[in-house]
Amino acid sequence: GERVNIYGYDITRQKRTEATLRDSEQRLALLAGASMDGVVITEGECIVDSNAQAARIVGRTVAELHGMPVSRLLVQEDLGRAFEKVRSGRDSNTEYTVRHADGSLIPVWVNGRPLGGEPGRERRLILVRDVSGQRQREMR
Repeated sequence: GERVNIYGYDITRQKRTEATLRDSEQRLALLAGASMDGVVITEGECIVDSNAQAARIVGRTVAELHGMPVSRLLVQEDLGRAFEKVRSGRDSNTEYTVRHADGSLIPVWVNGRPLGGEPGRERRLILVRDVSGQRQREMR
């Protein structure tokens, strides 16, 4: 069965595309929720979505992270390097230092991947792993 809207246009393909997108978003949300890593999606310089693990790493809530500029989390020394990676439009694997809500500094390993978008509003999928435990073991 084809479905038509009030103007007589066949909207079957549109409905199928919307259902596929919904399924994909639900699958991504399930994976992000089950991940041991922080999962963040940025648009331009702001966080537009994250999982609870990402919020825990920086001592904040998911709601606090939503809309927050990435620059509020990274230490000043890492900002230029981070934004250069974003501007390059390529995948990146880099260690950065983030500032926890309590002021402490947390070393994290970040894997970023471009998701497309308009210039200045590019979206990136970013996986964040707290490596502070690993650093402590290396210092022993």
